[in-house]
Amino acid sequence: MSEKKSIQERISSLSKTQKVQLVIAATFTVASVVAAPSLAWFSYQSKVETMSYVNDPPSLSLAAGHQDSVQFFDLKNIDVKRETDGSYYHDFVFSVETEKSHEYDLQLVHTTNIPFVYELYRAKEDTNGTVSYEIQEGNDKGTTVKYQTLTGNLTDGDVTIKQDITLTNLNPENASAAREVGSESVLYSTYNRRNYESGEKYDKYVEPLYSVARHIQTNGIGFDGSEDRDYFVLRVKWKVKNEPQNSEYWDYAFNNKETDIVYITVKESADLGNTGNNAEP
Repeated sequence: MSEKKSIQERISSLSKTQKVQLVIAATFTVASVVAAPSLAWFSYQSKVETMSYVNDPPSLSLAAGHQDSVQFFDLKNIDVKRETDGSYYHDFVFSVETEKSHEYDLQLVHTTNIPFVYELYRAKEDTNGTVSYEIQEGNDKGTTVKYQTLTGNLTDGDVTIKQDITLTNLNPENASAAREVGSESVLYSTYNRRNYESGEKYDKYVEPLYSVARHIQTNGIGFDGSEDRDYFVLRVKWKVKNEPQNSEYWDYAFNNKETDIVYITVKESADLGNTGNNAEP
C-alpha cells in the first residue's frame, strides 16, 4: 500500500510537462507491444503468399474493331432489301483481347426468324483490305480503316497458325432443304439443357441455334498487327427473292420479319479429348 502511495506521490509531484512526457512514453510502450506481433503476422502472411503464388488465369474479353471497346460492336439495322434476286452479305469487325491466352473458343448463339447464315473469318488491318470499319473512339474517331480476311495457314519462323475457322452447329434441325434452325429437343437430349420449360408454346424460329469454333490459336504480332487482340470478321449472309412462292417466303430474308437475337461469347479452350461436338454449349 505504501509502495502504491509512493508512486502516486511521485506522479503528483511531477510538473505538467513531465506528466505529458510520461503519458507519451507509456502509450509508445503499449503500441510497441501491439506492433511487434502484428508485424510478425504480416511478415508471415507475406512469406506464405510468396510461397503459394499462382499465375493469374488468362483474361479473355470481346471488343470491337481497331482499339474500340465492345459497345461499338453493333449488328443492328441490316437492310436486307435488294432490287435483284440473289445472295448478299454484310461484314462486321470485332476482336478478342487475348492477354495471356494461347487458345480459346468462340460461340455464336442466334435465333432464326430471318434465315441468315453466319460465317467467321480471322482478319487483320490492311490498307488493301475489303472490309471497312469506322473507328468510334479515341484520337482517330471517324477514320475508316480496312481489314483483310485471312485464310489458310500463316507461318512466322517455326510457328504455324491456322487461320480458317469453322463454326460447327451443335443443335441443328433442318427446317427445309435450304435452312437450319435451332432445336430444343436436340439441345436437351444431347446437353441436358433447356431454354424453355416443358409444355411452353413457342415458335420454332426462336429456338436458339448454337454454333462453336474451338481451339482458336492466338495470332502473334506478325500476323494481325496487334500484341493483345485477335481480329475477326463476322459475315452475315442472306438470300433475296422478291416474289417467293408459298412456303419459299421462310427461306428468304425480308425486312418485315421478326428481329433476331445474336450472342457471341469467348472462353479459354479446354482439352475435351474429342472433337468438341459433345461438349456443353
